[in-house]
Amino acid sequence: MIKVTVEIVPFGDTSRTRKIWEIEVSNIRTDKNDIADYNVCLLDHDAKLVEYYKVCCHPREKGLARLLKRVFGKIKKE
Repeated sequence: MIKVTVEIVPFGDTSRTRKIWEIEVSNIRTDKNDIADYNVCLLDHDAKLVEYYKVCCHPREKGLARLLKRVFGKIKKE
C-alpha cells in the first residue's frame, strides 16, 4: 500500500500543522505484463472514508509519480 498524507501548515508555522486528507492506494491486481489496478481511498482528518476510486491499467514501469498524478486527477472533493 502507498499512503499519502496531505497537511496544511498555516503561515509556515509547523506547530499549527493539521492533516486534512490521507490517501491510501492499494494494488488489487497486476497482470503478467506488469499492468496494475489500484483501489484508492480518500480519508478525511478523522480517517473517515470520503471518496473511493479505482485506477485501472496503470503500467508499473511508469512509476509512482505518474500513478499519483492519476490518483490526484480522480479526486473530486473540494
